[in-house]
Amino acid sequence: MPKGFENLNEAELDRAPLLIEPKIGAQLRDWWLAVANPKSKTPNFDIASTCTIENKPGLLLIEAKAHEAELSNEIVGKRFKAEPSDGSKANHDRIGVAIQSASDGLRGSTSISWKLSRDSHYQLSNRFAWAWKLTELGFPVVLIYLGFLNAKEMGPKGKPFRRCSRMERSCEEAQRTDISGFGVESSMEVQWASVVPLIKSMTLELPEKIFL
Repeated sequence: MPKGFENLNEAELDRAPLLIEPKIGAQLRDWWLAVANPKSKTPNFDIASTCTIENKPGLLLIEAKAHEAELSNEIVGKRFKAEPSDGSKANHDRIGVAIQSASDGLRGSTSISWKLSRDSHYQLSNRFAWAWKLTELGFPVVLIYLGFLNAKEMGPKGKPFRRCSRMERSCEEAQRTDISGFGVESSMEVQWASVVPLIKSMTLELPEKIFL
């Protein structure tokens, strides 16, 4: 997901039956949210696909970036309304517990000092938290931060990445390498499966008529 131009929705893994069985999706939702309703949101991935990792059914999860300004969102904590409902408060607390459990689990399984947090670097933290939870459920995961180079079609939103090295350096600066394992760039055994965190970049030539 997305799936061509027929389905442009980004994947929320708790409600993505093309990728994960609904009963497992429900387990993910209950782990992340205390109070779920049709409008409840869980982290969505720009690109998500099934794949085979080390001869096991797994998931490929991609967070895509096209310019440096997008990475500014990586350093902030989870947004919280000034006057939240009781359900929002409960979900905020549950998410904090879920991310902390993932940080503790990753720290216990690797030699990295993980510092995932709901209140800082929230997007990066929730990506790794979900990768960790998926391994607990038996899914190996490849987690990629993918930079699109020379994405002029993004218009005035920000300065496009021009070189692979700049995208990688910007991503590393945004995440502060002590909070996560992107610097590893190799398979990490976590729970009963593996996580492979990668930073990659590519140029994608798109026909101009798509944007007319």
